[in-house]
Amino acid sequence: MISIRRVALVLVIPISLPAMAPEGFSGGIDQPADSRGMVSREQAAPAKPPSVGVQEIPRPDGGHDVIYYSVTPPEEQQARQQAETHKYEKSLELLNSAIIIKR
Repeated sequence: MISIRRVALVLVIPISLPAMAPEGFSGGIDQPADSRGMVSREQAAPAKPPSVGVQEIPRPDGGHDVIYYSVTPPEEQQARQQAETHKYEKSLELLNSAIIIKR
């Protein structure tokens, strides 16, 4: 007996294969990288200061100390602050709509 899965595969695969051809995609292989939405080497992302790093500091006795650090970028700090403000306002809004029943 032929299963439904086999019948579905036999019918679906021949229909979907032409749609998967490279010419069917909007960004075909023969197009330059810029038109496919890829960033070229000339358009590299602007360099950001590292947010996580390691710094070695020499000691007078000849050894060295390793300092691990992290810096929160101002954009991320502002986004976190806005999220906290939104949570605070939402919680106050929910408390204002609460009904307290005294028994």
